[in-house]
Amino acid sequence: MKTSMFVVSVLAASSLALSQGKSFDGISRYSEGNFSNKLFTFQQAVSNLVGNLNNDNAGVVKSALSHIVRVRVANPQLSMDKAQAEIKDLIESGETTAVRYEAFLASAVMENPGLVSLADCNDCGAPETLFSIIATRLNNASFGPTSPSFSSAR
Repeated sequence: MKTSMFVVSVLAASSLALSQGKSFDGISRYSEGNFSNKLFTFQQAVSNLVGNLNNDNAGVVKSALSHIVRVRVANPQLSMDKAQAEIKDLIESGETTAVRYEAFLASAVMENPGLVSLADCNDCGAPETLFSIIATRLNNASFGPTSPSFSSAR
């Protein structure tokens, strides 16, 4: 049931973008204006993504996290209190270490959308790529750009 809700969310969002003649590859698909005057509103799309954070499938949760981050970066003025609360819950209660870590990274962007740019979100396809960019930005912000990466630490 939860997986089908995620699929419906993505299909509805992509069909809206395609019906407007817009590419579904760019960050523009996450802009609130793409949903104006539609039966399926932007807030409903965000609500469905937030609902997917409670899915039993870790891949669905990670994908929903990355989409929520992209929405936040594209619409920093948008109130996303429910998403922020759910993400904070995931930091402690996520099913896997990867989900908890990616929720932590997503939380950092929710609190500071300027941490990543629209170009960063456009350039990465997979959630792992986006979260890698966020982790690098947090590392650089905390320790400076010349600090060794976490992956090279032994």
